[in-house]
Amino acid sequence: MCKMAAMGKNHTFNDWLVKEMSKRRWSQSDPARSSELNRAVINKLLNGQTLPRPSTLEAIARAFKK
Repeated sequence: MCKMAAMGKNHTFNDWLVKEMSKRRWSQSDPARSSELNRAVINKLLNGQTLPRPSTLEAIARAFKK
């Protein structure tokens, strides 16, 4: 089971992203740089302004595995 599914329906992607960034002591620039995504994309995800596309999820997954 993936981590997102394990979180349950009361959590959102941005909650998960904040938690994962906090564990690594990452600022918004860190996942943007590691995932090769624009920092504005990370900001919109964190603020719940947008949901991630599959390609964005893949990029973030690669960034967190580094």
